[in-house]
Amino acid sequence: MVRKWALFILVICCAGCAGVQEPVTPQPPITFEPLPTAQTVGDCDSPDVLEGWLQTFALRYQEFNDLLQDTPQQPERLLYDNILQMRRAVTVIASRPVPTCAVDARRLMLSAMQITIGELQQYVNEEQGDLDSIITNAEISFAPALALRDELLTTLDALYSRE
Repeated sequence: MVRKWALFILVICCAGCAGVQEPVTPQPPITFEPLPTAQTVGDCDSPDVLEGWLQTFALRYQEFNDLLQDTPQQPERLLYDNILQMRRAVTVIASRPVPTCAVDARRLMLSAMQITIGELQQYVNEEQGDLDSIITNAEISFAPALALRDELLTTLDALYSRE
């Protein structure tokens, strides 16, 4: 009889504990400050200036895009953190002084990134939007900036061949 009661109590305790989860603290809504204003750093006569900017541009774009491509597989908590990390990548590009020949590439890329982050922000804050559509639209909007980046790489090659 004692064994039956002990078994009964054990089953009740185990069943009661199985349904208990720690409460999840909701994340505050994602908000951002405006990006810094562009500072120009001369023409594209110096390969060092252009190369430095292109390296920053390429690395931060790659970071942003990698995080973007991972979003459909991410749980909401990681998606929230990824959006903050994506914004940091955008801020690095915006903060880096830009050669005058790269101003348009910078403007187009920052615009595309900000629109993408805005859509992701709305997705996380208000649970509106479709991640696949956000990613597809981002890829389309990155294309003009990436085309200008490729032209700048050609300019950089030409500068190095003159040296």
